[in-house]
Amino acid sequence: MSLSLDYIAGLIDADGSFSISLALGSAKTTIGVHWVVNFRQIHRDIVEQVCETLQCGRVYYSHRNKENRLGIWSWQTTRQNDSLQVAKTLLPHLHIKQGQCKKFIETLELWLSYNENTQLNGKRKCGKVLRPRSVLQKVFEAYLSMNDCVQTQTARKNKIKRIEAIEHRISEYTM
Repeated sequence: MSLSLDYIAGLIDADGSFSISLALGSAKTTIGVHWVVNFRQIHRDIVEQVCETLQCGRVYYSHRNKENRLGIWSWQTTRQNDSLQVAKTLLPHLHIKQGQCKKFIETLELWLSYNENTQLNGKRKCGKVLRPRSVLQKVFEAYLSMNDCVQTQTARKNKIKRIEAIEHRISEYTM
């Protein structure tokens, strides 16, 4: 059974998020950036129907639900292009998270534009795409502001520390 995009957008508005995560890469000048659209639900059939309707992402199960001791099912995108396509598809149907979705799309398109550009102009190092600091700054700003209404002070401090660690690590990164 296929779900309507309005219904899926409602699930994302209520129980989902558009998120960006950052991680230090193995090489001195690399960082891992992951773009994810996801939502959680205790109803497995709904989660699986979202995955089937959108034809991307994966379904996961977690026992870690302290509130009611039931497991939680979650769906999330796993590839950048899928994240972008889902965000663009759901944008006109969202109400609460429309602003987050727009920022998510804008930063992801900027990030991916360097994948395309580097194929043409050869700006690669060790097989990795190099991006200017201005792009990294926009990603960092989006990373800090995504889901900020539900962020604790500790979570925000941790995000700032992660950005500082990345900036320190890539201090020799220039383009």
